[in-house]
Amino acid sequence: MKKVLFAALILLSLIRAAFSEIKFSPDFSISPSIDSRFGYLFYTPSSSSYFHTERLEVDTKTKVGEFKIGGCYLYGNSDRAMLNGKLEYGSADFEFKRNFYAVRYSFSSFSFPGELKIFDEIPRFSLNDGCGKFMSFGGDINFSLFDTDLKFSTDFIFGKANVQKGDLYYFYGKPDNLVLFGGKTQLKLPYGFEFFTLGGKLTFDIDTNEGINVGESKLQLLSAFLAKEFYLPVRDEFMIKPFLGYAYLSLNGNAYLTSSTQKYLLFPYKFAGGNIDEKFNFVSLGNSLEFKRGGLCFTLDLIYFYCMKNYASGDYAYKYKKSIFFDGSSDNGPLNLPDAMGMHVFAGITEISYKFNIHKNFIPTLRLTKMVAATILNQSTKDFLNAAFSSYSTVGSASESLASAEDNDILKKALLSGTSISLRIDF
Repeated sequence: MKKVLFAALILLSLIRAAFSEIKFSPDFSISPSIDSRFGYLFYTPSSSSYFHTERLEVDTKTKVGEFKIGGCYLYGNSDRAMLNGKLEYGSADFEFKRNFYAVRYSFSSFSFPGELKIFDEIPRFSLNDGCGKFMSFGGDINFSLFDTDLKFSTDFIFGKANVQKGDLYYFYGKPDNLVLFGGKTQLKLPYGFEFFTLGGKLTFDIDTNEGINVGESKLQLLSAFLAKEFYLPVRDEFMIKPFLGYAYLSLNGNAYLTSSTQKYLLFPYKFAGGNIDEKFNFVSLGNSLEFKRGGLCFTLDLIYFYCMKNYASGDYAYKYKKSIFFDGSSDNGPLNLPDAMGMHVFAGITEISYKFNIHKNFIPTLRLTKMVAATILNQSTKDFLNAAFSSYSTVGSASESLASAEDNDILKKALLSGTSISLRIDF
């Protein structure tokens, strides 16, 4: 026992010597940290979707300013019937801070090697060998206006992804050339007020596996929020920040398939196509809560969206092949899409952490995080979805014994889904 304890002390000393803050001079030092996280996105006794991340960060303080360099690797795996596949993600980021400004830059890439299946049973949607890259850049600036201290932050993101092959049930093709561009701005005002905006645009082509373009789609988001921080007069460790906002979401796309681009998969149609245009207007309420005392920190972030207005339109057109079985007739008209007004969207994330002040050059922080999300649809949208998937009863089905087992473990399922645990060590 004494030998084991002595070996552990030697190992701890070596770790401390290798990773502790290294001071080359009073104006230059290096402080590394590592952060490891594991968690479930969804969990059931029969299947699970989990992920783990590893992050290394090095903080360098100099007379000129503070440099921070970090790297992250994420691995995700899901064997659920509704989503089956693997994901790998890696990123590197850089940040430089000075007295009145900061600049940031990051680069990341991801891939899902092999096949990613959505609805493993009928209908079957699958994508093969997808990969993509993202780049973000931004910064902060502190300035004064009319003798008032203000802070402005902005970040932009650009990404592009590609898919090699796809099989989307009746359509043997793929979404391709996915391009994402978005941004975030934040303005911290006096008296604890904060104004921030989020926006972005995602576009992608609909191609056959031979690379023939048969359609395109576009998703856009615009939103703005106003928040106000409050510190309770009893304890400065307790802060709440309610906010309200507005979000506009639009989705439109079109696809036109012919027998020459889809061959036998379009049988018995010679031509089929259509387009869709959806616009959502949401009002939003939310609140952030934070409590700190000693090494303990508790945070709770909640956001709620209500669809106050929805515009939905679309049309279709098709023509049968002419043969002894089909007369070559055609048809076209509007799509009867449901009105999603009254839809509710709720999401929240809570985290509790504790920082152990073991040594000034060895500070572990243990964190437990829980995420929840829910959507409540109106009756017309429910009826539309039920009608669309009524013939696919095998989707998400389970045997009676399995369903019974999942019912018995409902508490375990609720607790583990969206839960992750992480350990960060600052040296």
